[in-house]
Amino acid sequence: MPAHSLTLAGMGTFVLWFGWFAFNGCSTIVADSDTMVTASNVFLSSNIAAAASTVTVLFITWIKYKKPSVSMMLNAPLAGLVAITAGCDQIEPWGAFCIGVIVSFVMVFGIELVDKVFKVDDPVGAVGLHCFCGAAGTILTGLFSTESGVFYGHGWQFFGVQCLGIAAILAWGAAVMAIVFFVLKYTMGLRAHKEEEIAGLDRADFNLVETSYQEFMQIQLDPLEEKIYSCHNIRSYSIKKDEE
Repeated sequence: MPAHSLTLAGMGTFVLWFGWFAFNGCSTIVADSDTMVTASNVFLSSNIAAAASTVTVLFITWIKYKKPSVSMMLNAPLAGLVAITAGCDQIEPWGAFCIGVIVSFVMVFGIELVDKVFKVDDPVGAVGLHCFCGAAGTILTGLFSTESGVFYGHGWQFFGVQCLGIAAILAWGAAVMAIVFFVLKYTMGLRAHKEEEIAGLDRADFNLVETSYQEFMQIQLDPLEEKIYSCHNIRSYSIKKDEE
């Protein structure tokens, strides 16, 4: 499909990674002698979780797919950042590392669960990344929190509160979005027409392909080249199926 670039996706990932320092660290609101210590710990925990997740996903995909997945690795630091956000002011560096490693598995297998088992079209892995990793990070805060966590001898009450919070969020989100999608289904519809999906909604709704994606060169294949390309795709698919 046109207008897909891993280079631009990589740039966007690093913009998000850098911006997350403001999102987490600057949530302390004030920068005085007391809050600066908390903010510095937040910066450190956030970065460790993101880095640990990235390296872990590198090895997971390398082992699972025989080659490292660049697209998964671009999601990996965001998985760590999403997960650490819940308790970033209460997590020590070793806990941030552990959370980053754990949510790496949650993200990779969560994305596959949505795509292959639930058969939901989630091109960027948003459900596996934000839903599953966010929930996992919230629950893991109940274990790794220095103030109330299980691993610091504070019992299971806070852990139970975190689990209850996730259950409440899921129930509220499911109820509200069921109503929203029900209304959309019988008004404007839930998805675009098949032809519009293939062409892209930028073209169908806004006619922006030629003006917005000029850096993407459209190559027109002649009939012979198109036939060769199709045969190559079929052969590649057959080899992949045989390997499975």
